[in-house]
Amino acid sequence: MPVEGCRRPAKNADISLHMALFAERGGLTPPRLVTDRRFLGCFTGKSKMHRYSSAAVPSLMTLLVITIASITPLAAQDAFRKSAGDRGFRAIEAGRYETAEALFLAAIKAGNRSGTQDAATVHSLRGLGLVRLHQGRHPEAIDILQQAVRIAENTEGPSTKLTADAIHDLASACAAAADYDTAEQLYIHSRDLRAELLGPGHPDVASSLNNLALLSRAQGNYEDAQSLYEEAFEITGRALGPDHAESAAVLNNLASCCCALGRYEDADAFVSRALKIRKGIYGDDHPLVAACLSQQARIQRAQASYASAEKTYQQVLRIDLKYFGAEHVEPALQRRALALVAAIAGRTDDSDAMLQQALAVLRRQPRGDGTVDLQPVTRRGLELADEQRFSEAEAALSSAWRISEQQYGPDAPETLRLLRLTADAIGAQGRSEERSVLRGWAEAGYGSQRTLNVARQPQSGPEPPPSR
Repeated sequence: MPVEGCRRPAKNADISLHMALFAERGGLTPPRLVTDRRFLGCFTGKSKMHRYSSAAVPSLMTLLVITIASITPLAAQDAFRKSAGDRGFRAIEAGRYETAEALFLAAIKAGNRSGTQDAATVHSLRGLGLVRLHQGRHPEAIDILQQAVRIAENTEGPSTKLTADAIHDLASACAAAADYDTAEQLYIHSRDLRAELLGPGHPDVASSLNNLALLSRAQGNYEDAQSLYEEAFEITGRALGPDHAESAAVLNNLASCCCALGRYEDADAFVSRALKIRKGIYGDDHPLVAACLSQQARIQRAQASYASAEKTYQQVLRIDLKYFGAEHVEPALQRRALALVAAIAGRTDDSDAMLQQALAVLRRQPRGDGTVDLQPVTRRGLELADEQRFSEAEAALSSAWRISEQQYGPDAPETLRLLRLTADAIGAQGRSEERSVLRGWAEAGYGSQRTLNVARQPQSGPEPPPSR
C-alpha cells in the first residue's frame, strides 16, 4: 500500500519518503510500501506498502539508549532529542529498525522527562510511526501519528509546514490500513496546506500528489493514478530537475501504472529513465536501483519475456543479498520470482529448490495485525476482469494477494485463493504457462514442484477469466 519517494531522511521529511521500496516492487515481489506496500520502510520490505520484518523487541540497544536519555542532564536534553531523532531516521535508511525504535523512544522519553513538546517531539513521533508501519502495527502507527498532528497543531499552529507534514504522514498510515477515504481527505488537506504555505510548484506538493496517485493505484484506479503521477512529475521536474532522485521515484511509479494498464512501451521507457537516474546518483548496487530493476522484470514478465525477466531478477537478487542478507524477505521474494521463470523454462529442480528456499524465509516472517480489509481491492480486481481489463485486474488482485500473504502467511487459504485469481487474470492475457505454474502452486499449497508437472501441461482453448 502505497507510498513512495526517495528524498534523503531529514527533519521535515514525510514518512512516505522513507518508504520508497514498499511502493515500487510489483508482480511476485510485494511493494516495499506501503509500501510502498509499500504498504508503505526505507530500504526493507516490507510496506512494502510494509511489512515483512521482525517486530522490534526489547534489546540491549533499546535499554542502553533509553538509559543514556534518563541520565543526561536536563540542559542537554534538547540537543539529545534532536540528534536522537536524526540518528533514528539514518538507522531507518540503513534498515536498522530496532535501533531506530530505541532512538525515537529515547528522544520521546527525554521530552517527557523535561515536559517538552515541540518540533523535535513531532519529528521522533513521526519516526516511531514509520517503525510501527514497518512492523505492520497499523493501529499503533495511526495513534502515534495522530499524537504528532496534535502536538504540531498545538505548538506551531494548524496551518504550518510541520502540521502539514504530520498530516501527510498520518494519511500514509491510514492508507496502509486500507482506510482509503480518511487517507484521501488527509492527503488533500496536506496538499492544500502545502500549496498555500509553499506555493503550488513546491516539491512537497508533488509528494502529496504522488501519494494521492498511490492511493488511487491501491484501489485499482490506474487511469486516475497515472494522471496524478504525471502532474507530480511535472512539478518535481520544474522544481528539482528531471534527473533528480525524486523525479526518478515518480517515473518508477509511472512505469508501474503503465504496466498495469498494459502500456508496456511507455512503462519500459519510464523505468529505463528512472534506472539511469538512480544509477547515476547511487551507483549500480543500491536498493533503489534494485527497485527499478524489479519493476523492469515485471514489465518483461507481463510481455512473456521470461528469459529477460530471469536475468533481471538475478540482478535484483544479487543486490538484495548484498544489502539485506540471505535471511531477509527481499531476497526470498526474488527467489520466488526466479522459481516461477525457472518452472516456465522447464527447470523443475532449480525451480523447486528456489521456491522452497524462498518459502522457508517467508513462513518465518511475523504477520501484520490483520486490520487491512482485502475485500475492496479484491472486488475491484474482479470488476476489472468482468470488464475484460485483465492487466489491471492482475495488478489489483496481485496487490490483494501480497497483502494477504503479509497478514496471514503464504499458505493461508485466503492467500492461496487470491493467488489463483491472480493466476487466472494472467492466463486471460495469454500467459498460459505462467498461469499454470502459479495455479499449480496454489492448488498444491506450495507443495513440491515435482507434484506439479500436470499443472504445467499445455491446455486447450483460451484461459478462463478470474472467477468469483
